[in-house]
Amino acid sequence: EKAAPQENASGVTAADASQNKEEVKPDSSRKLITTMNISAETEDMDVLLDKVNAKVKALGGYVESSSISNGTADYLDHTNRSASLTIRIPADQLDGLLNDMQNISNIVQQSRNVQDVTLDYVDTESHQKALKAEEKRLMEIMEQASSVEDVIAVEQQLTEVRYQLESIESQLRVYDNQIDYSTVYLDISEVTAYTEPEPENVPDRIITGFKSRLKAVGYGLMNLGIWVIIHIPQLLI
Repeated sequence: EKAAPQENASGVTAADASQNKEEVKPDSSRKLITTMNISAETEDMDVLLDKVNAKVKALGGYVESSSISNGTADYLDHTNRSASLTIRIPADQLDGLLNDMQNISNIVQQSRNVQDVTLDYVDTESHQKALKAEEKRLMEIMEQASSVEDVIAVEQQLTEVRYQLESIESQLRVYDNQIDYSTVYLDISEVTAYTEPEPENVPDRIITGFKSRLKAVGYGLMNLGIWVIIHIPQLLI
């Protein structure tokens, strides 16, 4: 004979406890709209844009819009270009895109906003169900209508209900798109040197600031030398 299942102190068998444990699942029914802002730097704009487009496509997303500014050239022919992209990426691939961006560029700023629209979504779905029920009831009334006046009156109500139903369904489609696909606003700057993170202690901040100013002075002297060479004919005259 098989041994009877053992009960714990509360009278629940081990099998029942195991079944209850399997039935408890994390709540995944929340309707969340995620928006992210990323500011990144690159030393080669064209190469980075190609990589971003390829990675977005590989993750199942797409670039919704993009704009590129050529900037102004200096004496060394550096144009300091910039680009702004609006990217739609599957919500479950958002962290993957962020990790890729960290590997192929220098991220100087990022922020994430998550909007919970669960209650609005549920209310909209409830309204949709109510309208469908009303549409069905009006169709039944129309089948039983005995006069032209009754048919016309019911048709007018049906037209109004169906108009509201189309509006509700359109709103749900917009929600679904925003929930399923996160939006990423990506701003890219082309630089000659990456921005270094701000040091935490005072000595490191002094050293970093000194190096930065020294680099700026060197860059300025180089530009000055190039300007003098370019304008030698005018200076001689």
